[in-house]
Amino acid sequence: MTDTEPGVSVGSVVGTTLPPVPVEFAERARRKNEDMLQIDNEELLVPNVCVPGILGGALLFAVVFGSMGLLLSGPSWAQLMFQSLGASLGAHGAANMHKAESRFVPRRFLRIAVGAAGGSLCSAVTFGKGELDLAGFITSAMLTSLGALLVALSTDPDHSLGQLLETLLQKPP
Repeated sequence: MTDTEPGVSVGSVVGTTLPPVPVEFAERARRKNEDMLQIDNEELLVPNVCVPGILGGALLFAVVFGSMGLLLSGPSWAQLMFQSLGASLGAHGAANMHKAESRFVPRRFLRIAVGAAGGSLCSAVTFGKGELDLAGFITSAMLTSLGALLVALSTDPDHSLGQLLETLLQKPP
């Protein structure tokens, strides 16, 4: 038995034919390619969570809605309520953006809203409700968004908080 297939040649270079490819080499290359192409089905079924994306969505909506609250009532509790509503909507929307079947779950949204309200309460205690300049307003929006982010991550039905922390702590390839 020979270790090459008869008639298998790689190509020709200036009129000369290259030697045939050994069967073991071709089989090893095929197995290596199959191993590289194998993907775990669970990785395909569960969408990944983009923590910076959720934080960015919550922050953007908190700034926009908080600005509307500032225009309507100045730096007051109404501004913080608008900011909390914006962070809740942004975090909920960004957390469900990549899911194939996402439906609105009022209980989860209310939990995210409570987390955002907690962040707003922290910013109100830190800055006082009447002393918001631009930097204080952005920091208040960040605290509100952080509260919404933490609750959005902890209430995700597809991931546990431990899985999310493990994903965040992994080094990129």
